Amino acid sequence: MPLTEPVPDVRSLDLLRSVAETGSIHQAALQHRISQPAASMRLRTLEKSLGLQLLDRSHGRGQLTSAGVAVVQWSEEVLEPMRQLQLGARALNADATTRLRVVASLTVAEYLVPGWLARLRDTDPTLVVSLQMGNSTHVTEVVLRGEADIGFVEGRSAPFELASRVIRSTTWSSWSRRRARSRSERSR
Repeated sequence: MPLTEPVPDVRSLDLLRSVAETGSIHQAALQHRISQPAASMRLRTLEKSLGLQLLDRSHGRGQLTSAGVAVVQWSEEVLEPMRQLQLGARALNADATTRLRVVASLTVAEYLVPGWLARLRDTDPTLVVSLQMGNSTHVTEVVLRGEADIGFVEGRSAPFELASRVIRSTTWSSWSRRRARSRSERSR
């Protein structure tokens, strides 16, 4: 089912989250490198698009209303995957001069790599990572040719020429239960 118009702007939701964190529209604007009037206008547009008053501006600081608190909580379901998408896209767009070349099977790339990249960015924000995806055979071939520094596949067998170790073990049935549970939790 398509989204209904108007669709809230992701940057505005992120700005609202920053207002919640800092307690101030001015401080949130500084974090987002925009002017306070631009931040206020963006937040008013968000309120209009949602048909809700998200901020109480009577005290001069822009305190979240109860609707604002709820929208911030719900927006994390949008913002965190957006951060993961940005990290993944940056990794796919990285050029050959990157310091870490990763190749992963499609399943690993979809379910595990985004979280690993986020944690890696927290550890070393200067590290540039390139990501290539393919089936497990492709991953093995790329690593054997020296075109990737590290490869990730599902399964327990690796060619004898490659060092390998299990870094995560799970069953598909537990993954599918977890995905089904998270879908049902989001629909509440």
